[in-house]
Amino acid sequence: MSWVKNDVRRAAFLQLLSPGPDDKILDVGAGKGEVAALVQQTGLCDVYALDPDKKRIGLAQKTHPNVKTCVAGSESIPYEGGFFDKVYSTMAVHHFADQEKSFKEIARVLRSGGVLVVLDISSQSFLGRLGGFLGSTVTRSHLRFLNRDELVAMLGREGEFVVREAKESGPGYLLQAVKREASV
Repeated sequence: MSWVKNDVRRAAFLQLLSPGPDDKILDVGAGKGEVAALVQQTGLCDVYALDPDKKRIGLAQKTHPNVKTCVAGSESIPYEGGFFDKVYSTMAVHHFADQEKSFKEIARVLRSGGVLVVLDISSQSFLGRLGGFLGSTVTRSHLRFLNRDELVAMLGREGEFVVREAKESGPGYLLQAVKREASV
């Protein structure tokens, strides 16, 4: 994960997530668990790594035994409602088969007032345009890159999230949102 090696981006991500010792945090699209391990070590918190790829999760289990792992997709997260204090996704949203359903599912497992942090490649960047082109023509995959404003609109559409910060970061963006408190 090259963005993790960038001190400025890593610090900005960790500042927005602000992991702490009492937090239960979910990494959606965790891959091999490198970011989950970084978050766990930084915040001394409980981090759960979720990814649909069994091999990647197997590597995460071997390499990062302090991270809890689960093989599942973002559209069907196997945890109870409100289980997590914080959820993040780094460089994975463009892989979500159904992005709207994924964010509804993330909202379901995030407690009211909980924090969501997303770092991804913008559709407006060279990498986003190239990835979109390759996904639609060469690999025939379902890659869908969003720009920052599209993600802000998607998160606000159902009224479940309030975006607190959304900024450009290299070829992508970094966003922090908070799940709205449940109305009585």
